[in-house]
Amino acid sequence: MIDSLSDNGYLDEAPDAILGQFANSDVDPQQALELLQSLDPAGVGARSLIECLCLQLRSLESRSPLAETLLTDYRDCF
Repeated sequence: MIDSLSDNGYLDEAPDAILGQFANSDVDPQQALELLQSLDPAGVGARSLIECLCLQLRSLESRSPLAETLLTDYRDCF
């Protein structure tokens, strides 16, 4: 999946499509995505700007639930 990242660190293809390219892949696409998104820098493997920002917020020591709510529930305002 790492080879599928764009130059900006975004994942432009669906995880199951990426893993489907490998014969006999028993890897769960969601687990692979979560592992990729747990790597540094925070936000790598995101599929959109909103997801990238949410991943970055979740990586902070002092998380802000309000900021995450603004990004997820009011993303159309940005």
